[in-house]
Amino acid sequence: MMESTHNSIKIRIIKRATYGLGFYLTNDREAAVISGLVVDCEAEKSRLVLPGDRISAVNSIHVEAMTFAQVLAILEKIPAESPVVLLLKGPANCHTRLVTFFGEDGAPHTTRITEPVSSQAQTQTQAQAQTQTVKTDATVKTTIDGKSNGDIAASSTVQSQLMSIGTDLQQRLTRIEDFIQQGAMFRPVARTDSLGFLPALLEQGGTGQINGGGAGVVPSKSSNNFEEDIPPGSPGLHRRTDSQSSLLRSANSRASLRRRSILTAPNSAQIIPSQTGDSTDESFSARDRRSSITTHSAQNHITLGRKSSNLEPSSIMSAGDSQRNNRSPSPTSMSANNKKYVKLKYLVDGKTTMDTLYRQSSQTLNCNPHRCTSSLLNTVRPQNSLARPKEEVLSLAKDFIRQYFESIKRYGTPAHVTRWNDVEAQINETGNYEFKEQELTFAAKSAWRNSQRCIGRIQWTKLQVFDARFINTPRTMFEALLNHIKYATNRGNIRSAITIFKQRTTPETDFRIWNQQIIRYAGYKQEDGSIIGDPASTEFTETCQKLGWKGANGRFDILPIVVSASGQDPELFDIPKEIVLQVMMKHAEYPKFAELDLKWYAVPVVSNMLFDVGGIFFPAVAFSGWYMNTEIARDYVDVSRYNLLEDIANVFNLDTSKISSLWKDQAFLELNKAILYSFQSTNTTIVDHHSASESFMKHLENEQKVRGGCPADWVWIVPPLGGSLLPVFHQEMLDYRLSPCYDYQEEAWRVHVWKKDKSKSSQAPKSKRKFGFREIARAVKFSAKLMSKALARRIRATIIFATETGKSERYAKALFDVFKYGFDVNVISADHYDLTHLEHEALLLIVTSTFGNGDPPDNGKEFAGYLHQLSSPDENFGHRSQLYTRTGRNVGSSLDRQETVNQDNFMESGGPLGNVRFAVFGLGSSSYPHFCAFAHHVDQSLRNLGGECILPIHTGDELNGQDQSFKKWATEVFRVACDDFCLGDDVNMADANAALSQGDSSWTRGRYRLRPVTGGVSDELPAALGQTHNKNVQTYTLKGRRHLQSKESTRQTILVEIEAEEDIPYHPGDHVALFAQNDTASITGLLDRLGIRPSPSPMQVEVLVEKAIGMTVTKTWKRLDRLPLLPLDMLFASILDITTPPSQMLCECLASLALDPTERERLMQLSKV
Repeated sequence: MMESTHNSIKIRIIKRATYGLGFYLTNDREAAVISGLVVDCEAEKSRLVLPGDRISAVNSIHVEAMTFAQVLAILEKIPAESPVVLLLKGPANCHTRLVTFFGEDGAPHTTRITEPVSSQAQTQTQAQAQTQTVKTDATVKTTIDGKSNGDIAASSTVQSQLMSIGTDLQQRLTRIEDFIQQGAMFRPVARTDSLGFLPALLEQGGTGQINGGGAGVVPSKSSNNFEEDIPPGSPGLHRRTDSQSSLLRSANSRASLRRRSILTAPNSAQIIPSQTGDSTDESFSARDRRSSITTHSAQNHITLGRKSSNLEPSSIMSAGDSQRNNRSPSPTSMSANNKKYVKLKYLVDGKTTMDTLYRQSSQTLNCNPHRCTSSLLNTVRPQNSLARPKEEVLSLAKDFIRQYFESIKRYGTPAHVTRWNDVEAQINETGNYEFKEQELTFAAKSAWRNSQRCIGRIQWTKLQVFDARFINTPRTMFEALLNHIKYATNRGNIRSAITIFKQRTTPETDFRIWNQQIIRYAGYKQEDGSIIGDPASTEFTETCQKLGWKGANGRFDILPIVVSASGQDPELFDIPKEIVLQVMMKHAEYPKFAELDLKWYAVPVVSNMLFDVGGIFFPAVAFSGWYMNTEIARDYVDVSRYNLLEDIANVFNLDTSKISSLWKDQAFLELNKAILYSFQSTNTTIVDHHSASESFMKHLENEQKVRGGCPADWVWIVPPLGGSLLPVFHQEMLDYRLSPCYDYQEEAWRVHVWKKDKSKSSQAPKSKRKFGFREIARAVKFSAKLMSKALARRIRATIIFATETGKSERYAKALFDVFKYGFDVNVISADHYDLTHLEHEALLLIVTSTFGNGDPPDNGKEFAGYLHQLSSPDENFGHRSQLYTRTGRNVGSSLDRQETVNQDNFMESGGPLGNVRFAVFGLGSSSYPHFCAFAHHVDQSLRNLGGECILPIHTGDELNGQDQSFKKWATEVFRVACDDFCLGDDVNMADANAALSQGDSSWTRGRYRLRPVTGGVSDELPAALGQTHNKNVQTYTLKGRRHLQSKESTRQTILVEIEAEEDIPYHPGDHVALFAQNDTASITGLLDRLGIRPSPSPMQVEVLVEKAIGMTVTKTWKRLDRLPLLPLDMLFASILDITTPPSQMLCECLASLALDPTERERLMQLSKV
């Protein structure tokens, strides 16, 4: 419900239990005036309420004649979660109205417009109002030119007075506007309190200083003297004139409030846009406005509604904002920051978008009004300029922690505050801090998302992050990089990945990768100045040769990996040829092309960039994606690279005698066709420039919806082939840098401080020690074991179980015993799992049962709710399920998997779980109609959210070989997971499969024993039942029971009457479980058959487990916690089920114990039924 009349608007909002209506009120001569809005609450979200509005009516009750206290009482009486209709009056001498229009998506949008009334309109309006007061009782009718003009009586004196008032008001507004436009002459002042004083300034009046950056009004330091803050001779700054000073002193709160209402548009206090999107000096960003209002009003104003916690949102919000806004802008950047947005047009259809994200840029580019540096290839910061002071690290760290907690929707929570306090303490103590694994994963993905020069960023959510910060030596760095290559290559189905080594503490102790790319061809400089190989690698090739490497002087020799740890001298390692996938070039139509003997490596792994996040530098990172065809083509034909364009043209018999024949264009096109054909024919991932361009346009669309913009460097984004045939060519782009980011840095061999004389170390003869065959074999075997363990620590697998009876937990622990051979694995209950980690998991294994009518178990309900929340449209981040949908692929043959890697996948954008690989095992009973329904729901939800299913869902039926089904699934999922993460060669599958047999709870001879606990105290029976069944068991008296069915009926319905001293907490629809006892005769007969005499001492079941201590494996007996401490007869009476027909597994176990051959044969037959 939204209406508007003249200068009043009627709106409908909901009063919430937290923060009420979402605005603050102040007493302005007994009138209730809105002084501020609460962040992300109803009033602020509506975008129809502004500070300065007066409340005229509440739910049709006119309140203008009431006192301020009476208005508050009316508002306080309104119950929470109830709608409230407010009549708001805008500023005086203004016209406030609501306008509804339809956006580009066809949806209606209502906006508020407040604008000054023109002088003539003011005169007419006020004259009509005055006329009503001087009108006489007699009706005077005068006919002029045959037209009747009645009820008009206005004196010329009144009209002249009104004209004078209107003219004076217009002059005042003009003077204010002129003054504000001159505000850029004054020095911008850092907003240390994020405009927390603003509501007070609007109420009380006073002196303010205009911020030339267009961010807001900033109070002066003392009295009214600007000159105290402006150093003499400051470039580009001018002292204020006396007339400006007097005007500023005379501007009171009412004028300031009126001016803001006049200039601001309804969309979150955005300025009514001009063609360029410039804002006035007195405007401020939505985030700053929200921060200021919350900070001030929480102390000095009345909040309509209670707060949900003691946490002040402004205490964290202002930090991130001040980090961005407190930077001293250069004179060249002020004009750009004055804009609330920048319009970007797609020249094909004229569609425009508004980029507002650029205002969050924390780095300034090197461009200025006199020159543009966007065409420079690499802008490298000197090594000694990368040390940051502690204050800057604090500011950047606070902003990053804000970004992370906003991404997981935990912004402003106690966890956010606790984490920031921890980070702040670390920085204050050491000047540095450690990232949690989830934070590092988020940072790495965000840095790729922010890379303005990358055209393939639509895949940013699928980036696999390898945390290698535990590595300390060059050898283990090399092993980690080998694993990176193996994972990324994936038999041609290339995957994006990043490996991150230790962060910088000081530049002198850096971990560095010296290669520009992990895989690259050498360039050998000859005596005549010619180069064999890749000319871009000549300098690094010479460095490798000085370190002792000897190449083969071929055109395509793979360079070694050179790494250094802790600032020490580098070490050199050759890459095994078998792990480097290379593609031989051929043309589909010109067989002669193969005679050029060209080839190229399939995985580009950039390794010389600096990872900058939260004030911390990571100088050693290896990032890989996959190639676009034009990248390889340029490597072949660029003059500074292989320079083969003319040789390629000769293959196609092109006329190279004149440029006008366009032989260069044709040869380049045919080369690109050959590259695409070569990769595709070998099932190796590559993307063509047309598909890449279309995917980037889709990425721009997604980012515009989600973030309000996307940084992009047009010079780099537009491929070197296709030109105006590509959609990106016609798209205007805005280049800016966001944090986290990847940045250029000096090459390691140019800045390294050698600890030894490298010329002597490379030439000095080394004493050689002779080793026998056995010593070498042992060393190789030991090294292989160490490498396998190092690699295993790098891939994290999480096993989540949801259970009612404990069987899913048992299976999950058995799965742990298998996966520990290849992964860093963790087993956790679904109700104890931190759901914010879900999006950052590498491998997720779900083992869950289904309860009741297809419902999740009790400890899985929160997990199910979180999956539903991720799947549902989110108003803050757009419709994620629509923006990011992807069908999870099943695992078939290698060829089937490789066929899914090319253009179609490149066009997809990963969902919230785009980087998660998962598999699900469901437990249930086929006697229920919804067999394993919850497991199927989890599987489908993970698929819809972008997760990659590595193995189709498996189910285990407790009526038909559930244990065998689980063993089969566990064996297969482990094999597939090792294959998917390229660990197959490093894991002993036989040991893992043996662990599955040992790790489950199945009985084997000598594995379990029953032992009395001497002097032990038996558990109470209710507690014992509760422990066994994971329920809260209470004891009541059985009053009676009777059958309700007739004797002829085959059904049984029993009425049970129980007696309790207190009321039983039972509601309609609840389930009540009654634990019955086995009859004494059955127990006695069973114990006699087993030859066991019951003892009054409590008994415990123990299992024999293996435990590795160093290199020694020991076996110890451990109590089986599932069974409580009770005497044996009580265990058989109340805990153990001895009446249900035995399972197949139990029959098989009993058969192995049977001494009678006939009974053994009968039991074996039952185990197979």
